Amino acid sequence: VAVWDGKHSSETEIRQLFEDTKGRVYDVEDDLIGYWPLDNDADDYSGNGYDGVITTATPSEGHVGGAYYFSGSDEITISDNLDEITTSDEFTVAAWFNADSSGSGYRWIVARGTAWGAGNLGIYLHTDGTIQASAYDVSGAQTISSSTNGWDDDNWHHVVYSYDGERAKLHVDG
Repeated sequence: VAVWDGKHSSETEIRQLFEDTKGRVYDVEDDLIGYWPLDNDADDYSGNGYDGVITTATPSEGHVGGAYYFSGSDEITISDNLDEITTSDEFTVAAWFNADSSGSGYRWIVARGTAWGAGNLGIYLHTDGTIQASAYDVSGAQTISSSTNGWDDDNWHHVVYSYDGERAKLHVDG
């Protein structure tokens, strides 16, 4: 999981994020707020100190290196909730995930906040296997992007959710 304070919304930038993370980690770069490879820990490798706390998730094999298996009630919590990101500004969130069709309800890939409301954002696997992303700005208005294909196929996928201050974009696998 990686979070930037700024957008990566061009097709070229999104494709580069996908290609760059197929076999190596993100370089620490400008505007990178947090980077959690989840390779046996929840430490923030961006250098900004947003280390997480793992709640009952179990270590697993990842796309590159280690990963964590989340059974539904498991989570990784970042205590200061990434206050550098506001959902009315530009932001980008990227993550690798692997899900099968046996889950139920909304299965969160990345979330900020615990309920729908101002300042919260999330990327989740919908019950129909599509990926949806939403962000609430300070007025509580929702911005949603939705993929058209099912992604609960027990394979690794890369998702990028970006917002440029006016329009949200959701990309899967480049």
